Amino acid sequence: MRTTGLYDVIVVGGGIIGCSSAYALAVKGVRTLLIEGSAIGNAAASSHGRSRIIRLAYDSDEYIKLARAAFQVWKDVEADVEMDLMRKVGGLDLAFESVGSWQKSLDAMQKSGVSCEVLSRQELERAWPQFDVPEGTVSFYQPDTAILHADLCLEAMVKLARRSGVDIVEWQEVKGITPTPNGVTIATDSEVYRAQNAVLAAGPQMPKLLKKLDLELRLAVSKEHVAFFQPARPQLFGPDRLPVFIMHFGNGRLGSGFPLVRDAGVKVMIESRTPSTTDDLSLDFEHLWALQSRIKQILPDLAVMSRAETCRYTMTPDSNFVIDRHPCHRQILIASPCSGHGFKFGPLLGSAVAEMCVGDTLDGGLQPFRIDRPLLGYRQAVGDVA
Repeated sequence: MRTTGLYDVIVVGGGIIGCSSAYALAVKGVRTLLIEGSAIGNAAASSHGRSRIIRLAYDSDEYIKLARAAFQVWKDVEADVEMDLMRKVGGLDLAFESVGSWQKSLDAMQKSGVSCEVLSRQELERAWPQFDVPEGTVSFYQPDTAILHADLCLEAMVKLARRSGVDIVEWQEVKGITPTPNGVTIATDSEVYRAQNAVLAAGPQMPKLLKKLDLELRLAVSKEHVAFFQPARPQLFGPDRLPVFIMHFGNGRLGSGFPLVRDAGVKVMIESRTPSTTDDLSLDFEHLWALQSRIKQILPDLAVMSRAETCRYTMTPDSNFVIDRHPCHRQILIASPCSGHGFKFGPLLGSAVAEMCVGDTLDGGLQPFRIDRPLLGYRQAVGDVA
């Protein structure tokens, strides 16, 4: 095993936050290496797939501010790479009974001045006759909601990173992370790399990586299912006829659906929060049949499921992100915009991570993502601090 040259920063993880952080660092003139254990965009990663939602429909002013900024950053990325990365389709949030998360989102949006329209059941079905929702359903519509073409977004960030001088290596699994008095040494299955600082942005691999640094956080990796349905009347399910929709089920669980844009089918998912290993790509057919039954009740045209796949969430107890320095090894920064809603913030938070790497303070807007917040329950083994 050979040792390569010294970098300023090594980024571990080639998902949207890792690629965005590497790009933002390189723009600052920082010598940056990005290591991905498999292929960038692989099926077991959290950033794979063709679509994600970008929205202002959040339940706190902090996230609404971040989302507003994220919209602008993605527009800047589109201009830089000359690619269409977003498709505005509008967004519908539904709750089929009294659900706190729906009301909290509505309250936060109204307080923050986000335009939205509250709809009765009858108004919803008149506007979108695809839906057949039960009595008691409440909903609101937010016109700015858009679809991010996730695979193209990731491709764009890789393109920008390479263009800015980032060294990218794939198919090298990190086997060891060793803090040193002058930085950090990272060993893969074939190389040893040295740097002054490191960023860990490895999505569902984070619990395993943090254990190498004697750090335990309450991070739970779950396997979620995404199903694709062939509508009986496809003309009603294009992006000009159907908005993105989010379903609030209570207990913090959400579901979502996408119009026909680039995928061959209407994409639908309902969170299960099922714990799973990161390399388990098998399908839970019981969950998929339940999903099919549930979605057919409110969208009767979606009777035929054509295919399904899995994706990974890395959940925190409060569904907030983790962006902070290691409590003992300050040269190591942990960047986990997780819990199923981090993709949209990739370039925005990547810039924040780069700022933290070259400075030593946590941006005020990132305070909710501190590693020492009680719900994360971090435990650090006693030992020398590098």
